[in-house]
Amino acid sequence: GNDLVYSYLPSYRLTDHVERLRILSTGAADAIGNTLDNTFYAGDGDNVLNGGAGNDTVSYAYATAAVDVRLTTTAFQSTGSSGSDRLINIENLAGSSFNDRLSGNDAANELAGGNGNDTLNGGLGNDTLSGGGGSDTIRFDTLLNALTNRDTITEFNVVADTIELENAIFGSLTSTGTLAAGSFRSGAGVAAADADDFILYDSASGALLYDADGNGAGAAVPFATLGGGLALSSADFLVT
Repeated sequence: GNDLVYSYLPSYRLTDHVERLRILSTGAADAIGNTLDNTFYAGDGDNVLNGGAGNDTVSYAYATAAVDVRLTTTAFQSTGSSGSDRLINIENLAGSSFNDRLSGNDAANELAGGNGNDTLNGGLGNDTLSGGGGSDTIRFDTLLNALTNRDTITEFNVVADTIELENAIFGSLTSTGTLAAGSFRSGAGVAAADADDFILYDSASGALLYDADGNGAGAAVPFATLGGGLALSSADFLVT
């Protein structure tokens, strides 16, 4: 089964065959994982959460306000509403019911926003990003690579959600704000038709691609995959 332990202790190490731990202590408390894929539910106090081996997740499902959590550091970080936490050997994050900011590192992370208007940034690596309910923002601001930095976006809502593109990376998008209509093109097996078609959505495969020179000789680079058949438009993109 998938077992859950509740702990009021200042430190708890998961025993073999136990996958999940919820910290109930409101003070400082540590959690140490085992070789399984563990999930730690962070408490209100300052936590040291060490997943150990396995593909491990820290969840802020019980936070009472929004959290801002980054996997790019293993030092203590202020989460905003759930104390100052130190995350070690953690691959994945799950947010609260509020407006969270979750950021990955250079591994293949899974970021799940939950309810609220969340901002997810996978960083490098082939990440899986799920905004959940609310009006969510998926941000891309790391060097593109079709093999090692291509994210999967699930649950994307074309009415409510936004894809944010940093023009230090997407250099042909020189104007900030909502993506210009002429810079976007979609269709099954899409390719750039003119010099301004920089962001492409393949409605058959769900691939999102960046073509720095439009219909020039340079190849388009896939940077994410959404579901196929979405009514995606330039209004779903924000250039920063």
